[in-house]
Amino acid sequence: MIKFKKMPLIYFIYILIFTNIIPEEKTKIFDPKIITEIRNEYNFVQKNLNKYKQTKIRYKHNSEKENQDFFEEDIYYYTYKNQIIQITGDLVGDCAGLVNELTYKNQKLIFIYSYNWVSCKREIKTDEDRYYFKNEKLIHWIGKDEDEKNNIWNKKEKELLELSRFYKKTNRFKN
Repeated sequence: MIKFKKMPLIYFIYILIFTNIIPEEKTKIFDPKIITEIRNEYNFVQKNLNKYKQTKIRYKHNSEKENQDFFEEDIYYYTYKNQIIQITGDLVGDCAGLVNELTYKNQKLIFIYSYNWVSCKREIKTDEDRYYFKNEKLIHWIGKDEDEKNNIWNKKEKELLELSRFYKKTNRFKN
């Protein structure tokens, strides 16, 4: 039998659960086994990049603002048996740039390593982020402050999937 003193707590929990006052957990799955598998796949791809067919294009981005210069990006496609293994976008400015390395397994995005670099010899990396994906969902993110990540998780997931679609669509050579 439930004592009267505990009843208000039970009602409170019931109200929280069934009225959706408790915030929903975002679609984040941190399974160390899955993360390890993705890391192993990324390391395997990096180790074997020279064995894949490489295609490079120079893409000229349109500026959204009238008075801004256009900027160019070198995009490298690494394929094996007509399947994209990795896409690397390299945006270069005056002694600074941004690199996005997108790794795929079975034509699905599994990992993005993104970083800025400075100095004309590219020896200094800044703002590194690592994004892990499973079934088109961002499942783990290493890089930014945890509070900031929680606030922009879904927006970042959408942005990164759009980046992947952009690079795939830009591949004019289609192997």
